[in-house]
Amino acid sequence: MSLFSSDFKKILVQEIQKIESVSGVEVIIVVARSSANYIYINLVAGVLFSFLVHTYTMFSDFEFSDETIYLSNIIAFLVGFFLFLIPFLARFFIPKGTLHRNVEIYGRALFQKGKIYETQTRQGILIYLSNFEKKVLLLEDKNVTLRIPIHEMKILKKNFNLVFHPFSHKKTAENFLLALEKLKDTCAKFIPITEDDVNELPDDMEILL
Repeated sequence: MSLFSSDFKKILVQEIQKIESVSGVEVIIVVARSSANYIYINLVAGVLFSFLVHTYTMFSDFEFSDETIYLSNIIAFLVGFFLFLIPFLARFFIPKGTLHRNVEIYGRALFQKGKIYETQTRQGILIYLSNFEKKVLLLEDKNVTLRIPIHEMKILKKNFNLVFHPFSHKKTAENFLLALEKLKDTCAKFIPITEDDVNELPDDMEILL
């Protein structure tokens, strides 16, 4: 199942409704393709490929025509640029700290822009999945932090971190749904729903930065 299919989006809305039907939390889920623009990786790769080919054609024992040198530089740049459109290759050359920081910055910006901290009970939760960085960020408002024990919250975040397990990359969507199920059980246990509970945030809310 694709993370960006309309069917998966509908399933996520249903999962949010399940969580909120048994607990007092307000859950928002955002699934993004990436948390930053990494086009510079493609540009650097293109320039590097072009430089290597240019160096070879200039100093090789073989004699190349001017047209060949000119065209080979352009082709080499395009090969390098488009080759690094492959997410795995581009991600390999980006420091893990940079990937994590970009997800953290974007996720917290979504938390603020979506005003998830403005619920009356202060029990909002943002689950932000960023596909390119292969990371899931769980951000909770202050009363969620107070009511769910630290060790339980660590377990929840660990579950979401395993969504992009390298040996189950084809089951990312399924892994994400399993992590949501565990979140539901934990929230129901420590933040049970009350009679006067009000759903303040739309289950299908979209946050645009």
